[in-house]
Amino acid sequence: MSGTIANQRPGKPFSKWANPHFLPDLLPVIPPVANLSVGSKVAPEMLGKVPGQYLGNDIWCGFAKFTQHVATEADIVEWNTWPDVGVGLLARNHPAIDIDVTDPELADAIRDFAFIWFGPAPVRTGNAPKRLLLYRGAPMKKRRIVFESGDAVEILGEGQHFVIDGIHPKTGQPYVWDLDPTQEELFEITEAQVDLFMEVCAALRPVKSKSDGRATERREADAKVVAADLNNLPEALLALARDDIARELQRHGGRPIVLEGSDDRAYRLAARLGDFTADGRRLDPLAAATLLHRHWAPHFDLSWLLAKTESADKHRQNDAGWDNPAAIFDPYLAAGRERQAQAILATLDPTAGTEAQIEALRPYNGRSRAASPVRARDRGVPPADTGQERERLGNDPGRPREDTRRSD
Repeated sequence: MSGTIANQRPGKPFSKWANPHFLPDLLPVIPPVANLSVGSKVAPEMLGKVPGQYLGNDIWCGFAKFTQHVATEADIVEWNTWPDVGVGLLARNHPAIDIDVTDPELADAIRDFAFIWFGPAPVRTGNAPKRLLLYRGAPMKKRRIVFESGDAVEILGEGQHFVIDGIHPKTGQPYVWDLDPTQEELFEITEAQVDLFMEVCAALRPVKSKSDGRATERREADAKVVAADLNNLPEALLALARDDIARELQRHGGRPIVLEGSDDRAYRLAARLGDFTADGRRLDPLAAATLLHRHWAPHFDLSWLLAKTESADKHRQNDAGWDNPAAIFDPYLAAGRERQAQAILATLDPTAGTEAQIEALRPYNGRSRAASPVRARDRGVPPADTGQERERLGNDPGRPREDTRRSD
């Protein structure tokens, strides 16, 4: 199996993963074919997916409070003796992108954009074209987008887990990694990067539902958010904002915003409002949210609108704006993936930009590690324009290269 790392179900499946990076977050996973204890709350369809404990005599049960567990060397010794056990990993220190997509073109587009935005990652495949991309980072909230087709993309975060070694319950075959995660230095990702990544993913296909893990927080915040007092703001600044809101409504035929598909419209408008200045003043997030609530979406919770304006303001301060979104696709186009790049680029709105430096959008500059030309090429991502690469392409760096990545 060239270019892939397959789980061969060795006698001690946990030993390979028990390094300092993964050890505390490891979990035993009930095998796909297992006998559950009487009274077990584990649903049979979850076998092969959920953590569990082996009771002996071919009997398994669930793993109580597994999200709080911190694995030790003693756990590894014991778990290695359990028959057919799978290996799971908590996502609290290793967020992952779960591309639960059966459309190969869409699955490839999401993977390719993730490699550009976050950096390359080891890819786990169990039931192609579905796949999972492994990163590292501080604990973050889960996020999920469900497309109208039923396909979904999810950021697995705190309180969640995923299988990293074992047998897939549907295919009956071992999970496969294209690169061995225990030998790779994983890229670190952040909440701000994930927010923008999910905004782009939501624009690739019609969306049925979206969840960012903050619904409860927003409901609790509804009673606490009080509209801003706009009387102390320059009238010129308020006029700019009101005019832009009116133009946005006009572009959509005067139709008021509805919940379905609202995130993208709200974020882009919030980003524009935050860019306006007059008399040396700028709208703060609460003032922008108040204007949106009065003139654009009075039927929406003010706290929901405030979350959008705060997100836009955070991205502006982090120099992660969209003043020239095409720039982040330069290497993508050079790799011969024009069609996918154009599809993603078409979802971005250049008018929602800031004065940010484009270099801040590039995943490999000033990040936790640099991707070597060899590793980048293995993942189907354009490497740096080195002398050897130009020679390999016949001194034509614009010539499309063959994509060596396997998706099965």
